[in-house]
Amino acid sequence: MNSVAVLYPAFALAWWSIVVLALVSIRRLGFMRGRDRNDAGEMEPFGVGEPGDTPAAVSLANRNYVNLFESPVLFYFCCTVHFLIDSVTGVTVWLAWAYVATRFAHSLVHVTCNRVPYRSAIFAISAVILCVLLGQATLSILAA
Repeated sequence: MNSVAVLYPAFALAWWSIVVLALVSIRRLGFMRGRDRNDAGEMEPFGVGEPGDTPAAVSLANRNYVNLFESPVLFYFCCTVHFLIDSVTGVTVWLAWAYVATRFAHSLVHVTCNRVPYRSAIFAISAVILCVLLGQATLSILAA
C-alpha cells in the first residue's frame, strides 16, 4: 500500500482543527461585540483567559479546540511513524480514518448538544483506536 495514504486522515484532522479554530473565533467575536475595550482597543475580558460570564457555546468551542491538541498528537505521531518506516497497511489506513471520524463526532457533540455520555463514549472509542494505532507503530518499529 502507498505510505502516503496514512497522511490523508492526518491532514483531514489537522484541517478539522482549523475549522474548530474558526468556530472559536466566530463565537468569541460574537460574544465580544459591544463589550468594553481598553484604551489600546484590545478586548479586556480575554486578556487573562475566559471571563466568568463567557457563554457556554464559546467555552465549549474553545475547549474542543484544546482537545484537538491533546491525544491527537499521538495520532499524528503514529501516522508519521507508519509513513516514515513504510509500514502502512489497509488496516492502518482504516484505523486512521476511524480515529478521525470519532474525533469529528466528538467535536460535533461537544460544540452542539454537549451530551457528556455521548462524548465520553465517542472519546473512549477514539482512545481504543489510538491505542491500536500506537501498538501497530510500536511493533513496526521493533520489527524494523
